Amino acid sequence: MSKFLISPFFIFGLFIIIFFGHALGLDLRWYDFIDSLDTIHHALGGVWIAAVVSFLASQYPVFDFKKSHFGAVIFIVGAVAIAGIAWEIFEFFIDKYLIVPGISAFPKMELVDTVADLASDLFGGLFFAVIYIQRSVQNRD
Repeated sequence: MSKFLISPFFIFGLFIIIFFGHALGLDLRWYDFIDSLDTIHHALGGVWIAAVVSFLASQYPVFDFKKSHFGAVIFIVGAVAIAGIAWEIFEFFIDKYLIVPGISAFPKMELVDTVADLASDLFGGLFFAVIYIQRSVQNRD
């Protein structure tokens, strides 16, 4: 199970779900009607980043996840935090400089929304990290 969680099939499939879910959410204005859709997408994004980081760590062992499970969780969640912050900066610049005034490509640009988005990213990343490490330990025994 742990190998599936970092497989290209899982990573690509999750990306497709996030991408098309976001595209449909924008096109059909689901973000205006479904308050939790943004939170769900950020949590899934956190899972996706965590899976990508775990896959890369398995291919290029810079950090040995087997030596310290807590360290592995911190490493994965830290990478998710960096990606989440980068995404929020991207959203800010898209809304501020590239979109026609009055039309937003991203829902609700507020401080509360940004903090909630980052918390959702971190929750998704932490959820993945704990499940992945737990499955990895079980498969080793």
